[in-house]
Amino acid sequence: MLFILLIIVVSVLTILPLLLYGYFWQSYRYWANRKVPYLEPVFPRGNLKKILSMNRGYNLEFWRFYNKMKANQWDYGGVYTINTPVLVIVKPELAKLVLVKDFNYFVDRGFYTNSEEMMSLFTSDEDHWRVRRMHLTPTFTSQKTKMMYPLMIKTSDSLINAMGDLVDQKQDIDMSEFVSKFTTDVIVSCAFGLEANSFSTDKQIFRDIGKHGMEEFSFLWSVKTTIMNYHPDLAGKLGLEHMKEDVKKFFIDTVAETVNYRKTNNVTRPDFLQMCIDMMENTKDTDDPFTFHTLVSEVHSFFVAGFDTSSAVITLGLYELAQHHDIQERLRKEIHEAMRNNNNKIDYETLLEMKYLNQVVDETLRKYPSVPIVQRRCVRDYYLEDTLIEKGTQVVVSIIGIHRDPEYYPDPLKYDPERFSSKNRANIGSSTFIPFSMGPRNCIGLRFGLLQVKIALTQILNNFRISISPRMKMPIELDEDVFLMKTKGPLYLKAERL
Repeated sequence: MLFILLIIVVSVLTILPLLLYGYFWQSYRYWANRKVPYLEPVFPRGNLKKILSMNRGYNLEFWRFYNKMKANQWDYGGVYTINTPVLVIVKPELAKLVLVKDFNYFVDRGFYTNSEEMMSLFTSDEDHWRVRRMHLTPTFTSQKTKMMYPLMIKTSDSLINAMGDLVDQKQDIDMSEFVSKFTTDVIVSCAFGLEANSFSTDKQIFRDIGKHGMEEFSFLWSVKTTIMNYHPDLAGKLGLEHMKEDVKKFFIDTVAETVNYRKTNNVTRPDFLQMCIDMMENTKDTDDPFTFHTLVSEVHSFFVAGFDTSSAVITLGLYELAQHHDIQERLRKEIHEAMRNNNNKIDYETLLEMKYLNQVVDETLRKYPSVPIVQRRCVRDYYLEDTLIEKGTQVVVSIIGIHRDPEYYPDPLKYDPERFSSKNRANIGSSTFIPFSMGPRNCIGLRFGLLQVKIALTQILNNFRISISPRMKMPIELDEDVFLMKTKGPLYLKAERL
């Protein structure tokens, strides 16, 4: 009996890899059969460097693909994520076709979402996206964003006070952690109408839930995420979800408690949650109501997208300014001049009008786009030049690839805000600077995100002179295992009061 069992085990271990190899080999003929240039895959990971993904984290892989295809002078080319064919767009003009001109063929982002899971504007498919976008667009106008400005300024005071305490103690600052606390507090204030107080309490509930939901992973989690990323049909059958159950419960309970409190006590605030509550009331008798379930999913999406993307831009902007003291001093001079001309303060309009600040932010977004790729799924057959892109095919544009392409930005690793001066900006093509994507499905919260970034930079530079800490490991490394732009390890800076 034992001998028979041994034979069966050996047979399975021998035959199964051969069957898998045959299946994958057929998959790896996809681009060749369509006469599309492609990068040669390797069984069983395709063109990926590794199979297991801790998060939706293969963004920098596509930068590598972009550079190889660019070196081959391809306008686009095929790759395989494990055994799934993906088309990578290299030529910016073709990216504009996909994202703008022929957008209706590429409405979906192509992220897996469980129908039972909280689905947000970011992940929703064609059937749900248009209604969601229509509902939410009024909440992100310039006027609505301006209403949140005082909340952000109030939160920035806590950041400056906390930095000052460390400066007085002659301690270096883990700027990535400090800025994440700031953006967490801003999001909690503007999305929930609550005070997170990340700088003044040991019980940092929202900061902890952000870390737990976005940064704490296990081997089992990486297996689940890999299946969701690369085999969504299997993920659907298994009922997998991106959001951890305790994180989901936290957001449902917190939103429910806050909404009930406001209704019971007739409380209103100029924040994102209030706008969603109003929308819920205004659409409850329509064919497409904005439900409580929708509200929770959008607040969660607002939280995740708002604090992680903006904190990366602020942190990496400060990292560059700490190395380039001439740029730092020029920006500080603009800040002080703006304050002198405006009763020693910077209001919303003044902040938006600061030209050099805009140049610094744009150059940071060029070199470090917070979301390094744009991902779309073809929703109906489409011809790109002479190539048929079949319905269901994933299409990716590498934002960081374009932003760091020497054809469009000479010496691309050099940090130079003068690229975006009034004189030079005219030379930048509309398709070669896309930090928030472009077209109808670009980032809906870009005004809010930019406001956070500008407030943090002006407040910090108005109070401190920053430099690189000797503790800082140089040069920095970008983390390839996460969906958003992030560095590996802490980013330590020194600061001194002005």
